Amino acid sequence: TSCVTCHAVHDAGAGNGQLKEPTNALCISCHSEQRAIVRHIPFHEKAMSKRDFLCSDCHMPSMATSAVAYDIHNHSLLQPDPQKTMDHGGLDVMPNACNSCHTKPGEDPAWAAETIAFAKLQAPPVTGGFFGPGPTPTSPPPPTPMAAVGQPVVREEVPTGAWIRNTVIAVFWVAVALLVLWIVYRIRMRRGNDA
Repeated sequence: TSCVTCHAVHDAGAGNGQLKEPTNALCISCHSEQRAIVRHIPFHEKAMSKRDFLCSDCHMPSMATSAVAYDIHNHSLLQPDPQKTMDHGGLDVMPNACNSCHTKPGEDPAWAAETIAFAKLQAPPVTGGFFGPGPTPTSPPPPTPMAAVGQPVVREEVPTGAWIRNTVIAVFWVAVALLVLWIVYRIRMRRGNDA
């Protein structure tokens, strides 16, 4: 797998992220055994009835950063593991896929790790599935620290219409100055005519 497997790098007409196809279609083109996503993601039937899930929601969580925290998807494609979040300093330092959706009080990385451990005991193994055999990262790549990319650009919001107000004020003062100059000119002309 390389960048061009999924991305149309030089195609200006490509969609979001310059993907060649919709996200799940790209993933299933190589991982057809995961087509039955309900079996692939056990215990998420209720959530899947509320919205469509993308493979990238879990396998490419937003972790790396540019000027905005966690705005770039992780491309390691490894299984999500909230235990690594705890090992690497918490959600602020190492986000994980589970806690990007599970955000209620008490749904912290420890809860997610315990839930996965319980689910592994309950679910029959699915070859190549979420709970099936496969590499779980021992040390996922940490997100790019904010200091390495600099601080976000601070943009000053200019209120709508501010340029109009400033233009009107400038024109007003120019008109006042011209009026004063015209009055001074008229006074001097009268003095010249009176002499």
